[in-house]
Amino acid sequence: MVYRGAVLTPQNSARDKVNKRTAGAVQTYPQLQRFVFSNLKIREATKLRVFQTMLLPVLFYGMPLIPLRKSDQRRLDSWFHTRVRWILGIRWEEKMTNQEV
Repeated sequence: MVYRGAVLTPQNSARDKVNKRTAGAVQTYPQLQRFVFSNLKIREATKLRVFQTMLLPVLFYGMPLIPLRKSDQRRLDSWFHTRVRWILGIRWEEKMTNQEV
């Protein structure tokens, strides 16, 4: 059952909630990638602001109330940093830590 954007299951698993949040963000991302993130005429600061206002609310809505395991936290961090690196044009060969990004 879906209640206020959260999936309620008998186990009430945090993993299910993380999967639903990332799926929602993954569905939103391609439209923004096509028109905003891949557009070379838009500044990086503007792209990051669009990312913060359009994708992060989809990803993190209701998350402070969910007890996350370390593995779930790593999945969210990985998704977040992968997208930010793509927006900024940082390639994997450049060897930057997440703190540097």
